[in-house]
Amino acid sequence: MLRFLALFLRRHLPRQIRRRVSHRVQYVALRGVEGLLLALGLDRASALMGALWRTFAPFNPRHARADRHIAAAMPELDAAARRRLLGDMWENLGRTFAETLLLPRLLAEPERVVCDVPPESLEKARHGAVFVSLHTGNWEIVAVPLVRLAFDVRAVYKPLTNPLVDRYLAERRRSLYAGGLIARDRGVALRLRSLARTGSTLAILSDLRDSTSMDITFFGRPARATPFPALLARRLGLPLFVGRSIRTGGAHFRVDGHWLDVPRGPDAEADAAELTRTIHTVFEGWIRQYPEQWMWAHRKWL
Repeated sequence: MLRFLALFLRRHLPRQIRRRVSHRVQYVALRGVEGLLLALGLDRASALMGALWRTFAPFNPRHARADRHIAAAMPELDAAARRRLLGDMWENLGRTFAETLLLPRLLAEPERVVCDVPPESLEKARHGAVFVSLHTGNWEIVAVPLVRLAFDVRAVYKPLTNPLVDRYLAERRRSLYAGGLIARDRGVALRLRSLARTGSTLAILSDLRDSTSMDITFFGRPARATPFPALLARRLGLPLFVGRSIRTGGAHFRVDGHWLDVPRGPDAEADAAELTRTIHTVFEGWIRQYPEQWMWAHRKWL
């Protein structure tokens, strides 16, 4: 029946209308999932979604890609160890999905997020800073230490193709990024420069590749990394903090991190490249500590 309906819509509706219908269906389905998870409560919702992703995600083509990446990056693991790691990875991602939908409820229980960064250390960011992180643990809550200190935090993100879902998830994150989410587009650098000069803290997930990426070595293999956060810090004279979220059990987390020295040589591009490599050296060490909590399936390597 669903297949017949999809064929009918494809044949009889203009492409723009089909897209709108598809976006609406996705949005309604997402809100339905949210309602179910709300009824279950945060802990059971996180556990259920983790179990579902652990069970069904291996049928996704990205599972094989993630397995190849782990085998190449950590050749000391045999096939059985990789299977266990992949199952744990999918469970972590499923839990993160559920926790993102219930983010306001998670943040309303401060005991769920332990911050291992001294507040006095973070005061360095009071007049503007770049915070970088990676897709590990539940990366949505890595800004919690800044929120607790009432910093003006703005997050840079890649918008989703579905505008309804995009706006909905942005609203979920509002309690973390009161200053707003800033779409990564052609004019983003100018907007971020202006915000940084007014004292905003700019939060960027920087473990994915993009159109500006440079070549680096990651886990001993050629990979791609965006120099954007490092270049932003270098050109604007901002301090740069690298942080992470660690899942300590269920829907409970620990956030830690540290400041990195920003090179100040005569060549800003070279300084940004050096800092980008330093950031990824930190990322690699963290991933080796908790490999099951990182998102291995994306196209990081060449």
